[in-house]
Amino acid sequence: MPPTSATDRAPARSLTRRLLYSPAVIVAVAFVARSVSLVLHHRYDIPAAYGHLFFGFEVGRIASALASGHGFSSPFPGPSGATAWLGPVYPAIVAGIFKIFGIYTPASALAAMVINSVFSALTCLAIYLIGMELFGSAVAVWAAWAWALLPYSINWSFWIWETAVSTFLFTLLFWLTLRLARRPRARTWALYGLLWGVLALTNASCLSFLPVAAIWLWYRLRRQGQFPWAHAATSALLLVLAVSPWVTRNYLVMGKFIFPRSDFGEELYMGNHPGSEGLCMFWDHPVWNKYEMARFAQQGELAYVAEKQKIALEWMRANPGRFAELTLRRVGYFWFGIPEQGHLARHFGIGSRHALYFAVALLAFWGLWLAFRRRQHAAWLFAGLFLFFPAVYYITHCHPRYQHPITPEMLLLAVFLLHSSWKEEPRFLRFGARKSTLSSQPAPAPGEEERVAVGRARS
Repeated sequence: MPPTSATDRAPARSLTRRLLYSPAVIVAVAFVARSVSLVLHHRYDIPAAYGHLFFGFEVGRIASALASGHGFSSPFPGPSGATAWLGPVYPAIVAGIFKIFGIYTPASALAAMVINSVFSALTCLAIYLIGMELFGSAVAVWAAWAWALLPYSINWSFWIWETAVSTFLFTLLFWLTLRLARRPRARTWALYGLLWGVLALTNASCLSFLPVAAIWLWYRLRRQGQFPWAHAATSALLLVLAVSPWVTRNYLVMGKFIFPRSDFGEELYMGNHPGSEGLCMFWDHPVWNKYEMARFAQQGELAYVAEKQKIALEWMRANPGRFAELTLRRVGYFWFGIPEQGHLARHFGIGSRHALYFAVALLAFWGLWLAFRRRQHAAWLFAGLFLFFPAVYYITHCHPRYQHPITPEMLLLAVFLLHSSWKEEPRFLRFGARKSTLSSQPAPAPGEEERVAVGRARS
């Protein structure tokens, strides 16, 4: 059989490259990877312990109340009345699933996880679009593949919470911010405002990035001499219109202006009161503590949260040094993971999650430094994201999933750094090459150095 020629292999290589660089293929593979993990590991088989508590925690409780005809209420075990504990988007999605597949059934869990997997897979597309805007096709493709196959990103698809949905929306909004800086069309501005409104009702913590994005856009477009105030105002109006029904409902039902959620005082208390160690002291939470749940039901949601916030603020004022220490701990917890026990932790003093968090954070900040060095126009946008997004978690408490919405941006910077290092010769190699080149030059003839020195002295 004659050997295959280079011209015969060329079409195969071209097809492989087209498949590897196709965003549709990446999204499809990402969804298949999540679906396989979902089925193989029976992720949908959620224990019914504690009254189906592990089926979404507060999300599952509110969705159950909605599906049962009791309205948006009762985020904890037992009825407790109307609530604004969470944003309405994801509990409404789960309530719709309950209506179709039954409340707390394996079929409902499977449906919720499939929906999460779809949004997680679509995040690959958003990552690809950001990469193409900033770093080129190679970085865009490999960052998208990293998200598609990284076990960390796959895992959060099976957490019945808004994590996968809000991560997709947030990454898409990051891309739209870049897009507006280049092509500020009216319809893009309109979509921008609507998506911010939906995200505000899904994961309110992401709103910390909105001022950063607005200021960055204003600066970029003003430099181009074309900031469209009318389009920006329309975008802002659409954002307000998107959240207005929720704010109005809260005022009418709970008698107070509440936006975006009512639980901040409780979250502040969870990480800041006597005995705090910088982590969420979940045993004091109404989800787990029946005495706290009884107080919550007796006092009502707003009074309970106000009391917890008062305790936390008084403790913070009385213990500023301890609060500063816990804040520094939480900075580390956010970027490198909360303490864990495991095989790696026992043998090397670091857990597998810590190792992954540390590696991605290190490469991301190194990539950000390289972006500044190369005067990448979005470097300040990344810097603002990393500075402001985690701030609320620094003063409350941390959980491994809190970093998830900004992990796509971290992956992009990490891949940008690795790709740049691969394309360019490292400094120590350049130095070594220069040194070897100099050493390979022929030695001067005898007496040559003296003649050169005498000539320079006469000059």
